[in-house]
Amino acid sequence: MASNKLRLITSILQTSGGKDKVMRIISYGSLLLSGVARSSTNSKKLLTISGLLSSCRTVLRLFDDLPMLAYSLSYGWGTQEKSLWLRALGLLNNLCDQVFFPLEHIAWAADNKLINTSSSRWWTLSLIAWALSLAFNILRSLTLLVELMKRLRKHHIQMEDPTREQSSQDSSSEKQPVSHLQTAAKTQVLEVIKNVADLCNAVHWLPSGFLWGGLFSNTTVGFFGTISSVLLLRNIILQMQTNVAV
Repeated sequence: MASNKLRLITSILQTSGGKDKVMRIISYGSLLLSGVARSSTNSKKLLTISGLLSSCRTVLRLFDDLPMLAYSLSYGWGTQEKSLWLRALGLLNNLCDQVFFPLEHIAWAADNKLINTSSSRWWTLSLIAWALSLAFNILRSLTLLVELMKRLRKHHIQMEDPTREQSSQDSSSEKQPVSHLQTAAKTQVLEVIKNVADLCNAVHWLPSGFLWGGLFSNTTVGFFGTISSVLLLRNIILQMQTNVAV
């Protein structure tokens, strides 16, 4: 058992995505703790850890343009989606994600005096792209969740009245085990929570005066960021557990 856990942790840390999620949770966790630390010295140390890891993650994202492009190309025009609505959400989400990276790169370069331009507007544009991507993801998850709940209701109705006639569409949906539908529904609920938490922070970092822009404390930002980071890390662990299990 201990060996399996070590292999799982090693597998996570050997991937760039895994490292990023671990740094993310430590960064936001440090920010959260900095707001409740009794000592101002400890609070400053935690803020330093959070800032350094955040900067490190920004630098690592300089290399994410091509992987994102590869994903967008593999998704194509979304013809595999079950509805035009999901297809539109997928395309808009990919567009926002693709645009986010170069906008953030320009802002980073401006901050580091590599280019002669103000970084604030580029940070704002990158945040808008991120916020829109999160909003599209939330709508997608809610759409899928509604569909899954409908399927679950059909299962319950069938269990209560086995003699009920089914349409061909109902029959095909009944073939999927209830446990799988419940797991899928739980996944979408957690996706909504994760993306809403990130969206709260994205809006906070937008210029003051827009909704709750600039109103959160470090503790609040750390709280929402830690929630989303834990759920992101959970997704990676679930993906890797099958590969490292004996």
